[in-house]
Amino acid sequence: MNMIKKLAAFGLAVPLLAAPASAHHSLAMFDLTHCKTITGTVDKLEWNYPHSWLWIKAPERPSPAPVWWGFEFMSPSQAHAIDPQWTKTVVKKGDIVTVTFGPLRDGRNGGAVALVKIPDGHVLGGTPGICGTASRYH
Repeated sequence: MNMIKKLAAFGLAVPLLAAPASAHHSLAMFDLTHCKTITGTVDKLEWNYPHSWLWIKAPERPSPAPVWWGFEFMSPSQAHAIDPQWTKTVVKKGDIVTVTFGPLRDGRNGGAVALVKIPDGHVLGGTPGICGTASRYH
């Protein structure tokens, strides 16, 4: 009987422990319906949990001077599951990439990654559902 109580307690605890992991924040800060595309030079790829970030410098019109752009996307394991080519070394500082993204609603330079075209021409998928993208890109 004691084993049944332990199993019941465990069964109740698992969903409670998993809930915070999926609820750390929503995508509400991004406009997921009005996509933008920008081409720039990679400064760094932050390959982190719970989210990875791609930082590029791109020209700001009308001035030709480059400005920083930050793009949030999935965790390393999620990104790799979407496209096995996503690794911490897939892009390097100085690479030219084209990013399709859902922009930040507040107008700052950045957004949520939908797609990233890397120098070899491969298009890496970002967070599914952004800009109408599907969960698989190839």
